[in-house]
Amino acid sequence: MSDSSEESPQRRQQRPITTLRRATELQQTALANRRRTLFKKIEKLGTKLAKLNNKISSLTQELTLVNNRRTTIRERIQFLTIEINRLTQEGMEGNLGNAYARSRRHYEQYRVTNPNDREGIRSRYDESSNIHRTSIAAIQQVIRPTIEEGESALRALSETKNNYATLYARREKLMNERDELQNNLDELRSQDRELNQAHGKKQRRSRRKIGKNKK
Repeated sequence: MSDSSEESPQRRQQRPITTLRRATELQQTALANRRRTLFKKIEKLGTKLAKLNNKISSLTQELTLVNNRRTTIRERIQFLTIEINRLTQEGMEGNLGNAYARSRRHYEQYRVTNPNDREGIRSRYDESSNIHRTSIAAIQQVIRPTIEEGESALRALSETKNNYATLYARREKLMNERDELQNNLDELRSQDRELNQAHGKKQRRSRRKIGKNKK
């Protein structure tokens, strides 16, 4: 009569298989947990990266608009400068300008032909100077709106340059952050691939061990 407490050979054979299965299940569970944690990190970094790319894209569009505005302002300033020179030239060649030129020639001629007539020379000089001041005042009145527009354009250009510099610095900072995130994301994806490969190898090894123990 056999002892009922004695373990059968079949049960003794099944014990290492059960232990191996439990160990394998624990390893697979730990590996699965690591993969889930890694997946969440990858997903979170991917979301951050997408948001950063959207911000960078928006800033790039803003920079393009600001740069276009800066170009437009520069072209306007160039036009206004040419216009001021043109109006000044027209004023100097107009009636007042011609009157000043005549009075100046008259003064120069009188000074040469009458060097001792100090009073006459002075009066002709004063007359020429008055005509010149009147001419300049008239020209200034004509070109004042253009000058004011030019000054306003220069202020706008300065503001636009500052705005562009600020936007550019912000974009550079975001691009550096994006590069850092991308490097982190690439590293996590590399870890994920390694875990997937390790998971596959462990499954194959476990199946082989269990199969051998069953034999």
